[in-house]
Amino acid sequence: LDVRRGRRAAPQHQQTGTTMVRGTLNTMADLRRSGFGRHLPRHGLKLLFWFAKNYIKFDYMGEMVARYNPNEGGFDFHPFQNRPEWDCSYATTHISVISCNFLLPDNVHPYYIVGNLNPEESNCLPQYVRKDFTGDQDDSNMDRLIISLRPDGTVDKVYVTQHDDDGLSFDPDNTYRVTRGLLRDISGLKLHKFLKQAGYSSRQPIIHMNDYEDILSYFEYLRL
Repeated sequence: LDVRRGRRAAPQHQQTGTTMVRGTLNTMADLRRSGFGRHLPRHGLKLLFWFAKNYIKFDYMGEMVARYNPNEGGFDFHPFQNRPEWDCSYATTHISVISCNFLLPDNVHPYYIVGNLNPEESNCLPQYVRKDFTGDQDDSNMDRLIISLRPDGTVDKVYVTQHDDDGLSFDPDNTYRVTRGLLRDISGLKLHKFLKQAGYSSRQPIIHMNDYEDILSYFEYLRL
């Protein structure tokens, strides 16, 4: 019994398993090699630049401080539920052990996500972030930025990710943590210099179609 509450204690739950973050981006070279948001019409690099330049500031201790409260929903920032990306297994003992693969590490601080260009709130993002958004199911809305926020408003960690091919889940092979040092470096650059150093290309990637089904899918995708 739980003596403090005078009722039977709830079963214990232990969360185990691994996270699926691909790696950490410490430098511009790391960001360039990651390929995150590099090709038109993707917006990930521009979203990252906006975040480093306008959403956070660095205090005298070098901590990242959010200029806005993500709980208020500005720019379509909203809570991110770090749900398992793969099936979980449950033990049948008196202690329920949950073994899962989570996109991000378990964290005492809440996660928030931004980057979806469909909601009206995203219209507050700069025009350079939104200008290549088509409104279609293409690569122009696949990139996201996720932060964890401490109660005092300082940003604990920052991640970038992208939607998987199904458009429903996130791709662990393209999920990276972005360090405070890299964000500080980005904040000191102009947009065009940042995009150049990050390897941004205004050309759309070449699509290699290997068989008849790929060709049919491509034309269906273009809605021809």
